[in-house]
Amino acid sequence: MEVVERARVARVEVDAAGDTALTMEFTVTVAYADHSRRDFRALTVFPYGETALRGERIFADVEFFRVLFGPLFAEMEPLAQ
Repeated sequence: MEVVERARVARVEVDAAGDTALTMEFTVTVAYADHSRRDFRALTVFPYGETALRGERIFADVEFFRVLFGPLFAEMEPLAQ
């Protein structure tokens, strides 16, 4: 499916700010060329470092990452488990 609009964040809900990370759960609505829309749920984890955040980890459906990264997604390699 071809995306015709930028993905828009429909809702953001911060679930917890713990001792080791900030977590954020959200829904992104994507519009496709055939005028259909799909909601993607995602969980993002921002681990705390000594003085700043250490990075970001996103957990979501594979299709969400295809939308997010476009053609670059095909060049990505999975991380070793």
